[in-house]
Amino acid sequence: MPLLSHAVLTDPELVVPAVPDSPPGGVAWLRSSVARFSGGAAHRRRCALTVADLASVDAGGGDGPVEVLASTVAGRTGPPVPLTGRVAPDGALVEVGLAEVPFGIGPHARPGREHAPALAAGLAEARTR
Repeated sequence: MPLLSHAVLTDPELVVPAVPDSPPGGVAWLRSSVARFSGGAAHRRRCALTVADLASVDAGGGDGPVEVLASTVAGRTGPPVPLTGRVAPDGALVEVGLAEVPFGIGPHARPGREHAPALAAGLAEARTR
C-alpha cells in the first residue's frame, strides 16, 4: 500500500475507507460509530458531538479525564495515530503519514488541540513518578 504525504488529506477525491455497520459491542461497532471512520453528514454530526464533549472538559490541572488519559499513555512515544488510510478515486487503498500533522488536516482534522498541552504535562509528570 503506498504511503502518501499528509497534504492529500485536503483532497476531496480521497475518502475515508467505508466501515460497515455492526451490532452494538466490540471494536467493529466502535469503528462504525465514530467520526474518524465516517464521511459526509455522519462525520460532521459525530465530530460536532465530540467537539461539544471536549468543550465540557477542563484542560487545566486536576484529576479530570485529561489527566487520567495522560497517565494511561505515559511512556508512549510518537504520534498516537501515526498513519491513516484513504481510498483513492480508482479504489486503491493508500496510507497517509501523520507525523507532521498529529491532529490531521482537512475535513477529518481532530479536535483536542487545547487538551494536548495538558496531556503532555500529564505525561511528563507520570514519567517522573
